Amino acid sequence: PSDQHLTSERSPLSLVWELDQEEKRGTFRLVPHKTNYLLPVHYSNSINNLPSSPATGRDVASKFPLNDIEAKFQLSFKLKAWENLLGDNGDLWFAYTQQSNWQLYNNGESSPFRATDYEPEVIFAVRTDANILGWRWRLLNLGFVHQSNGRPLPLSRSWNRVYAQVGLERGPFTLLIRPWFR
Repeated sequence: PSDQHLTSERSPLSLVWELDQEEKRGTFRLVPHKTNYLLPVHYSNSINNLPSSPATGRDVASKFPLNDIEAKFQLSFKLKAWENLLGDNGDLWFAYTQQSNWQLYNNGESSPFRATDYEPEVIFAVRTDANILGWRWRLLNLGFVHQSNGRPLPLSRSWNRVYAQVGLERGPFTLLIRPWFR
């Protein structure tokens, strides 16, 4: 019973970002970042089999023979590379997310990967621990994300963003606000 009581009082943001001393796990440990999943059957009625772009040299000449049903999965993890950059606060994290759409059931085309997006990320996480309108402001993350499909022209697609993420808690509720700039 006492363990259940402690678990209910633990901060979800602290569990994920190691904000409280009892949650600290040290550096260079792989932990989940975004949701990891496998969908053996994923349906889309709007698969882009003729990618195009307003940028010069990025159009594809002929349609790809793709199925509406495929498999989809995402792998995502992070690791804290440096702890307490600002005295006893400020952790530097590196994260990686990969999402793939796999034409698993497209045997006629040798079951290719239709799309794979790679998303490396650098995050500077700062404990804030302030009260704002009844919410406990626990966290400020400053980050840089590069997302790319890793393909050469004309199929290359990529973008970069910087963001600030605010993490708030109120009782059992957690709120993350993440504006970004491309």
